[in-house]
Amino acid sequence: MGPTGVAMMVCQPVAPPAVSAVACASGAPLALGEAAWPSAGATAVANEPAPNPAYRLKAGAEGKLCLDCHPGFEENLKKAFVHTPVKVRNCAGCHNPHASNHGKFLSEEGGAVCLKCHARTVPADAKSRHKPVSAGRCTDCHDPHASANKFNLVRPGNDLCAGCHKPVAENAAKTKFKHKPVAEGCTACHA
Repeated sequence: MGPTGVAMMVCQPVAPPAVSAVACASGAPLALGEAAWPSAGATAVANEPAPNPAYRLKAGAEGKLCLDCHPGFEENLKKAFVHTPVKVRNCAGCHNPHASNHGKFLSEEGGAVCLKCHARTVPADAKSRHKPVSAGRCTDCHDPHASANKFNLVRPGNDLCAGCHKPVAENAAKTKFKHKPVAEGCTACHA
């Protein structure tokens, strides 16, 4: 429960009146199932999603209605790493269930959906930015629903990075002496 006694979920697009900002907008990294309460400076774990007032669904219907028509999607919920909005069945946090001008009924275009909760992932004053991030192509590297890989990566770290950074990966693989972080994997140094 949040400071107002309202059950909140991570990345709820419409905040209750007593909450000053979207739950994810604190910019602090959140653990799975943890919601930030910017107005109170505290955190709370959501046991169940609060209904999205924009859609006025029946109590307990959030996510369940989606799974009624997308039963194969339940397999995603069994993966090792499940994106928090999916875990709490907040499908409407990213998708518009009625109609959309964006593919897959997304509420925003591509990476703009991700930025609703992950706006501070890359600081505004960053000296460099990963090309897919700059292009709003988050799903080039991350599965928005669930993955067998940490950080919801679409493939294990080094395999994923080698897909675009092939010369670096090939050079690292064939050298005799490897810097320890290179041997540990790309994510030892790179986020």
